[in-house]
Amino acid sequence: MVYYFSYSNKTKAYAEALAKIKNAQAAGINSKLNKKNFFVMMRGCFLAIRKKEMPVDEIPALEASGEIFVCSPIWAGNIVPPARYFLNRAELNGRRVNLLLTCESIHQSVKYKKAAADVLSGIDCVPGTVEVFCTSETIPEPEVLDEQLRAVYEGEPESA
Repeated sequence: MVYYFSYSNKTKAYAEALAKIKNAQAAGINSKLNKKNFFVMMRGCFLAIRKKEMPVDEIPALEASGEIFVCSPIWAGNIVPPARYFLNRAELNGRRVNLLLTCESIHQSVKYKKAAADVLSGIDCVPGTVEVFCTSETIPEPEVLDEQLRAVYEGEPESA
């Protein structure tokens, strides 16, 4: 299963393409941050800097799979507060949790991976892969997404 938070639909595009590759379903993580509003986004960035959570509308029931993917944009160097909330509160015991992160600048990808790995190490799960993808001004074409994701995830276990 692939869970995602997306403010501008870029992360959603990556999540849906990943779900297609993994033959899985994709489900959105919804919160107040989904409302396109400058002040809501600024609050989200402030909370991200402080590594705080923001409640989500609901935590979906997790599939019986032993592996999930959580997709999140990077804001202010960290995963978004709704994704942090999801990771901290979902029933992840014994599940392998992989993170797919999207960001505007790939130059800090090592820092982003470490910050995300720190989140995984603080919860009761089996930490999986953490991958960072650079997004541009527009959502990449489906063929580009597919090519990028297959280059990283081809050969990974098929259970999602």
